[in-house]
Amino acid sequence: MLEHLLTRFQSNEKYIELSKNIEKSRVQLLHGLSDEGLAFLCYNLLQNSANKILVLTPDEWKAKDIKTLISGYTDKVEQFVQKELMLYNVDALSKDKIYKRVNTIAKIINEDKLIITASSEAIMTRIVDKDRFKNSVLEFNYNDRYDFDELKTKLIDLGYDRVDFVEGKGQFSVRGGIIDVFTSDSDNPYRIEFFDDEIDSIRLIDKNTQRSIDSIDEISIYPLSDMFFGKKEKKIIE
Repeated sequence: MLEHLLTRFQSNEKYIELSKNIEKSRVQLLHGLSDEGLAFLCYNLLQNSANKILVLTPDEWKAKDIKTLISGYTDKVEQFVQKELMLYNVDALSKDKIYKRVNTIAKIINEDKLIITASSEAIMTRIVDKDRFKNSVLEFNYNDRYDFDELKTKLIDLGYDRVDFVEGKGQFSVRGGIIDVFTSDSDNPYRIEFFDDEIDSIRLIDKNTQRSIDSIDEISIYPLSDMFFGKKEKKIIE
């Protein structure tokens, strides 16, 4: 049924004209669309002529509603949430929204096709440069070699807290040649086991039992914030 609707919709003269103009990067003005119509249009454009689509809304509730409607057609949709503002007691600030923003940025960079919904407030907050974000990502592959001590330093630079026992996102622990790290985009931590400077195994482990859930060949570890500073910048700030 959906395929039939798509075929009819995409054969419409107005849609064909719109699609061609988008391919030529021409500005478009549309009006009279319902939220459901907007969601269906975005899905069609993603299927046909657009790779990345930003749906800008007046507030967070509308961004969430539009995302829900689009998700009825495709899972290639994310909401870029607004950063929580707190003027005091920063330690009490929930990191969930920051992690969600980081995970969305990672998908924007890595996914070929994606629809993003966001409120005007959400995109007004400054974020780190795209190239710096990409270059900061730590990539780990089974059997590759890494400097173990340098890895610990890099995790701290990315915002991870070193603890004795990993219990929550944004933490890592070191025991001998084993590093446990709980990334922002996973429900459980990863265990990276080294033999000298070579990765001997990468496993996803249960955060409660510490037992292995699955063995994997590679992981990507992203920064824990959408805004971070290098060593030189930190010295200037200090």
